[in-house]
Amino acid sequence: IGVRESVIDIIFNLQKLIFEVSEKVHLVGRDPKPQIAFLNFTGPGILRAQHIHLPKNFHCVYPDQYIATLEVDGKLNLKLFFSPMTASRQKKYKSLHLKRQMPLSVLLENYLFLDSDFCSIERVNYTIQPGNQNPKEEFILFEIWTNGSLHPQKAIYQGINEILLEFFPYSFEIQKRNKNLLSSLSKSKSKSKGLPISFQKFANLEIG
Repeated sequence: IGVRESVIDIIFNLQKLIFEVSEKVHLVGRDPKPQIAFLNFTGPGILRAQHIHLPKNFHCVYPDQYIATLEVDGKLNLKLFFSPMTASRQKKYKSLHLKRQMPLSVLLENYLFLDSDFCSIERVNYTIQPGNQNPKEEFILFEIWTNGSLHPQKAIYQGINEILLEFFPYSFEIQKRNKNLLSSLSKSKSKSKGLPISFQKFANLEIG
């Protein structure tokens, strides 16, 4: 009563929201705590993403995104849980499930689960062009579109890092010591002297 949208419509609108998390907050780990957001809105008015009280280091990429319209007697109270999940490199393409810490009957009665979209990249184009100085050299030009939660340059860094981990598994230890992905490759340049030549070529890729 007092809310123009149905429960299903509100769920679909919430599912479309895109959040960006600071690197200081880790939702993936052995035993992380859930992050909680609150929504307490009273009509009349239009409820948007900016009205959600998010936890620290969280922010919505599109704060003007529409959620619902409330009339004079409308009131909507919601509590959103950013669920902790456990992931591994071997299961990175499988569904991630929330560890149940309460009976299933309680979960089904009091919670509505939303599917998360873990892919921040919407589209990728690439072209292979010859080098300007050496005709035997070629370089790849990437065009990347994201949903706003991940910078395209950072997506390139992460992709290169994944390639390095596939070809050189021991470099995974280097990644663990470097929390900042943008600085991990620059640090690896100074350590590349003792690495194979093929590794040095990856580590010295120019991205701009």
